[in-house]
This record gives sequence, C-alpha cells and structure tokens, in this order.
Amino acid sequence: MSKMIINTACSCLFGEDVRKQLDAKEFARLLLEMEQSLIPAAVFWPMLGYLPTPGANKRTVARNRISEILSNICDARQADDSKVHNDCLQGMLEATYRDGTSMSIHEICGMIVAMMFAGQHTSSLSTTWTLLHLSQPENKA
Repeated sequence: MSKMIINTACSCLFGEDVRKQLDAKEFARLLLEMEQSLIPAAVFWPMLGYLPTPGANKRTVARNRISEILSNICDARQADDSKVHNDCLQGMLEATYRDGTSMSIHEICGMIVAMMFAGQHTSSLSTTWTLLHLSQPENKA
C-alpha cells in the first residue's frame, strides 16, 4: 500500500515527472527506516534525536539517500525549461523568504518527507476505517 500512496502523492503533489523518476519501493523503504528511528520523547527533548544510536545512523543514511534522490529530481526539473510545472514541488523551488533567499534543497526535502509521512498515515487510516465500515453486515448490498 505504501507504494500506491507514494505514487499517488507524487503524481498529485509533485507532478508526473517526479512519479516517473522516483522508485516508490525504495522511497517507501527509506521513509520506513526514518519512521522506525523516531524517538517520540524527542518532541519534548530534541537532543534525544542526536544521540549516536543505531536508529539515528539508519535515519541519517536514509535521509541522505532521500536528499540525493530528490536533489537529482529537482536539478533535472530546473534544467528543463521546456515544460511549465504547476505543482507543490515547483512552488517550493520558486519560493523565497522575506529576505529574498530561496529554499535550500535540504529544506525542500524536509518538506517533501513531512508531506509523505502525513499523507501516508492519513491515507492508511482512512482506507482502514472505510474498509472496516464497509465490512459491517448492515452495509452489505
């Protein structure tokens, strides 16, 4: 299901070109590695996220690989002026802060990862509840 959600999110939010270039299976695996290394208490004590644990190492490797993948996709898009893109990724690539600086690729990757986490969990929960509701005897046709 993760591959389907990633392909759908990529197509809807980031454009068909991103969906075609992105290996959804690898991306899903990398997101899972990042998610499994999260420490809930780090929300309150952020320094916990910087402890040298095996999970932190896996998270860093996964994050760096995601950054590499997305950097290549962003570079390819910026190099191709022949097509106009009207999607979330293009908005981030063209966004500037009040002082005129553009978003860095690190920031863009962070936003994409956050969107993918949010979309993946929302879609999974919605699908689960829908199927549960439809499986009830009173909902059978």
